[in-house]
Amino acid sequence: MAPGLEPLIDSEDPSLRDVDLRSKDVWRQYLPHIPLHVHDIWVDVLDRKGMQSWSVLCGPASLVCLFGHVSLQAMMNGTNLPPSQPDMAPVAIICQTDAAPFDARAVQHIRDAVVAGTLSPPPAHIYLALATASPPSISYYRVHDSLVP
Repeated sequence: MAPGLEPLIDSEDPSLRDVDLRSKDVWRQYLPHIPLHVHDIWVDVLDRKGMQSWSVLCGPASLVCLFGHVSLQAMMNGTNLPPSQPDMAPVAIICQTDAAPFDARAVQHIRDAVVAGTLSPPPAHIYLALATASPPSISYYRVHDSLVP
């Protein structure tokens, strides 16, 4: 695990095998310690962008990160691509809400932890996902591009 990042849940967790986390009510019931804006981002990257083999980790200042394999094309332009696309890559997505103060140092700490960490496979790219409440939307920004030499 990357130093400074604590695991919260992942796609292989047997306790969630028969649980549909796409419902906010179910998310609140099974994962009350993970904020709802993370749910919104999680649903977006799983349903619209086809993320596979995901995990949720907590970083400094309670920032939450999603890790998994996703199409880089889908991350860049929001298209819905099938998961068999050749540009699938391991990525880290830092989840932020517009209702919370933005802490660039915490984002940098997560970036450093990801770069120095032992995530396998290591994320190739890091994104910041900003979830806004009104109007409801999610925007993705590259924090670090191509960590792989």
